Formats: sequence, C-alpha cells, structure tokens
Amino acid sequence: MNAAEIVIVAYSLNLKLTFTDRDFEGLDQTDPIEPRQGNGDLPQMPFLKPRSGNPAIDKDVDVGFPFKGRAPDLGAFE
Repeated sequence: MNAAEIVIVAYSLNLKLTFTDRDFEGLDQTDPIEPRQGNGDLPQMPFLKPRSGNPAIDKDVDVGFPFKGRAPDLGAFE
C-alpha cells in the first residue's frame, strides 16, 4: 500500500448533549450479546435505539450514507 491509498479521518464531536434513560428504547446491556437470528442477522434489540425527541437525532454529519430526517442521527441506529 502506498501513501496515496491511505485515508486518515479525524472525527470529533463536542455537542454537549444531555441524555436520560427516557431517550432510549432500551438500556439492557444483555441485548447485544443475544445470539444472531437464524439467517445470520444481528438480533433485533431496543438497546440504545433513540426514541423520538432524543437529542442525538439529526445531529451527525452526512457522509453519503442514506438517512431519514434533516441529518443522520448520532449512534449506531438511524
């Protein structure tokens, strides 16, 4: 690999968002260790999925992936 093939990305957020338990559908930390579905997909889980009104909604940066709303949501779920 030569230097032209290397891409370095710096990503930093300082949005000073405040979250409560009510901002997420679920906070059960055992959800992510559930077994995969029969077809190999990750388990369907509410863990850290933002609820309506969550301050992370529409707060990320558009990098070309599909999203709903004015901007992508912060976190693993759109």
